[in-house]
Amino acid sequence: MRNSPLPASVLLVSLALCSLAAVTPFVPVPSLASAPFSVSDGSSVWAASSTSDPSAVPVAPPASIAPASVVPGSVVPATVAGASGAACVSADPAPLFSTQLELPGLSRFAGLSPDSAVTVWVYFADKGARLDIEREVRAVERRFSPRAMARRARVRSGSLVDWRDLPVSSDYLQRLRAMGLEVRAVSKWVNAASVKCRVGELYRLYQLPFVRQVRPVASFPRRDVIIEEGAEWSAPRPQSAPTPQSAPAPSGGASTLPSASGAPSLAVPCGAQTPVPGDTAFYGPTWRQLDLVQVPQLHAEGYTGSGVFIGVMDTGFDLTHEALQNVDVVAQWDFINWDSVTANEAGQDEYNQYYHGTYIIGLLAGYKPGTYSGCAFDAQYALAKTEYVPSENPVEEDYWVMGIEWLDSLGVDLVSSSLGYIDWYTYEDMNGDSAVTTIAADLAVSNGVSIFSAMGNEGLTEYPYVIAPADGDSVMSIGGVDSLGVLWPQSSRGPTYDGRIKPEVVAQAKVPLCVNPVYATGYVRVSGTSCATPLAAGACALVLQKNPTWVPMMLREAARSTGTNSASPDTAVGWGIVQAWDASEYDVVSVAEQPVGASGPTRAAIAIENVPNPFNPFTTIQVRVYRAAGVEHTIDLSARIFDVSGRCVKDFGLVRATDGSATIVWDGKNGEGRALPSGVYVFAAQGSGALGTTKLLILR
Repeated sequence: MRNSPLPASVLLVSLALCSLAAVTPFVPVPSLASAPFSVSDGSSVWAASSTSDPSAVPVAPPASIAPASVVPGSVVPATVAGASGAACVSADPAPLFSTQLELPGLSRFAGLSPDSAVTVWVYFADKGARLDIEREVRAVERRFSPRAMARRARVRSGSLVDWRDLPVSSDYLQRLRAMGLEVRAVSKWVNAASVKCRVGELYRLYQLPFVRQVRPVASFPRRDVIIEEGAEWSAPRPQSAPTPQSAPAPSGGASTLPSASGAPSLAVPCGAQTPVPGDTAFYGPTWRQLDLVQVPQLHAEGYTGSGVFIGVMDTGFDLTHEALQNVDVVAQWDFINWDSVTANEAGQDEYNQYYHGTYIIGLLAGYKPGTYSGCAFDAQYALAKTEYVPSENPVEEDYWVMGIEWLDSLGVDLVSSSLGYIDWYTYEDMNGDSAVTTIAADLAVSNGVSIFSAMGNEGLTEYPYVIAPADGDSVMSIGGVDSLGVLWPQSSRGPTYDGRIKPEVVAQAKVPLCVNPVYATGYVRVSGTSCATPLAAGACALVLQKNPTWVPMMLREAARSTGTNSASPDTAVGWGIVQAWDASEYDVVSVAEQPVGASGPTRAAIAIENVPNPFNPFTTIQVRVYRAAGVEHTIDLSARIFDVSGRCVKDFGLVRATDGSATIVWDGKNGEGRALPSGVYVFAAQGSGALGTTKLLILR
């Protein structure tokens, strides 16, 4: 805690939350002027320099108080964090700038001065006054691409857009800006805005009538991939440069262009036949990292990513490398600088801003026959620049949330994200339901987007566990192995806090070959689950091309069920190394992945809570149904419980939600009355075009 010198004249005001009638009356007197003071509720202390600066003080006296009247034993009215009462003055000293925050979710800011800058999520109570919900929803539908709507239709029926897709209230955002606060990012799905403010302004935020909650924006210290010393590599030049036509471009792409030096750097000797996808010679030094996940087998069948739309969220992307000339970029956006350029721009980006993202896009989309190959070079791509890399600043999660909402609206089928967040979160938060990026990722999956997220490189640290959003129960979390399939020690481990196995699958994280972001004809070996993630995502994109009707949980089931460790999944490598060809041939029979049933279009959402959780032997499940306008109604819901394999273990039949609410008590037994073993189960309620789920944990 940082303390500033305390003037001798400072008095401590101790707040007693009681009726003013129960204390000694006070007499309003002239202003307090600029005398500094502090206020305490008995456990926490706040400080300010003047009542004339309400933006920096959580105390709001309804009457002015003269310094001469503020003497030990006197009583003044006060309001602290929305609680009104009487404040009794004492002569006990208090540090002027020692701020202990006891507001829910903000205790982590304890010890910061009121002038310290922080970034917080401001969650709104609703989406503001809506004159015509139906018309607004129809307007929102028009903002989604036809591809996005078609993808959602594979996992949803009835209305494909609901209240979560409605924009955040512009009035609420304007009121925050009018307070002088910087609004960094806005999320329609979680109905919140990330705001940069001072610690002393947090109480003002909490007191706003339209604010439901304020929480820190989570972050992660900048994580570099590990560049192997002496691992830089360049393809050998042919004796005489072949013509550009000798290297066929991916379907839909441009012809291969010369390297920055003016001469191509193909590894194919002059006069030799150009190799084709599936041939060992086609891949050059990338053969092993792709063969490990069975990519060449699918390439040989003609599956190279065509027709699949992949979203990538990272630090930025430079596509001038010789192996990136043909990347089919459909859309790109820089969420840091708010423009359409994801490459470095002079004056606003650090020199190395684009390095990490360029490694990743190469592993996905690289194409240089005989020299280098990514997994899915014929796919289309949407690029989102969401991570700011300067070492003095942590990577913050709010841009990631905006990025995933944007990618969903474009209609991407799959997202590869090598970013993760843990600062402000604890292991207890890695439960699949707490981190805002995890919530957003799971919502994207519910809209039909497969999410691949890196586990992290913390396996040898004091915190070796999964990071958000890889803890999501619907997210494909990716760990790492070496080229021989042996666990890479730095790969973060499971389980999640609620006991689920993570990672889902693994790919090569130790020294796969990447494009060199500095040299247009160079290549470099780097390490990290950041690299394993695009390898797994790209391999699964080929599986999706072969099985275009599959929805995310079907792809997940196939990848896990055919992994090299599927017979005995663990918290180090999960279900094992991705086996893409095997997964593409898998017969998916998942029960829990049926589209949501509906009786006509509605604008409803279902929220579920259960207490206690974990439980043994009973838990009470509370189901609430909401419409966009907040109108309560009565509907019949189907209610079922599934195990982690997707098998229905308990069917409650139709449950009536009267006035939007229903209560179910479950005894932890299946439909035959037998007690189920300890483990994670999923309760699902659906009806009126909406689906709600929650995890239940039995501990015997």
